[in-house]
Amino acid sequence: MAHPMNLFWRESEAGLNLIMERDNGDQTRVGYVLRTERGFDALAQTYGDSPENSKVDLATLEEAQAFVEMFTPWQEFGGAWALVVEPGVRPRPS
Repeated sequence: MAHPMNLFWRESEAGLNLIMERDNGDQTRVGYVLRTERGFDALAQTYGDSPENSKVDLATLEEAQAFVEMFTPWQEFGGAWALVVEPGVRPRPS
């Protein structure tokens, strides 16, 4: 039986991390957005080398988040296809 999962953005020191959290508390970063001097860089994590899953110099944070989410990277890490990202951003852990 598959574990229920949460999918959410969380603040990090350099930007945002897209986190998949299983019901048992295990967390996996499946993507991230970095703030840069030029805008935002975005990456959807995969097991292999896939240059098409990253993009640099995006104009807005929302554009960068949407870019990562479009790849549904959580599927590669055992997440359900229909998993939905929670609205908003969780604060960085203390």
